[in-house]
Amino acid sequence: LLVSIPPTLPISKAVQLVKGGSSLWFHETFRRSAFAWQDGYGAFTVSKSQLPDIIRYVERQREHHRGQTFQESTGPFSRGMVSITTRGICGDESVRR
Repeated sequence: LLVSIPPTLPISKAVQLVKGGSSLWFHETFRRSAFAWQDGYGAFTVSKSQLPDIIRYVERQREHHRGQTFQESTGPFSRGMVSITTRGICGDESVRR
């Protein structure tokens, strides 16, 4: 998911809105209770110059992730960045483990 979040909106609130809204939509659309989001989340900042690459990645992520672990697939984007989760902040070394 690629989003632009205004600086006045905390990332945690943006994630809460996305998870809440999509969960409500899923349950109302499919009338199933088997869907639930996983705990936590990852967030990465990118520069505008990286947008074409990120958009291409999002469009092709099903194909891209086939046969790769999460760490392998996010490696190019997570190097030198910080992942923010509900459990705290971890540097890229822990993301690649």
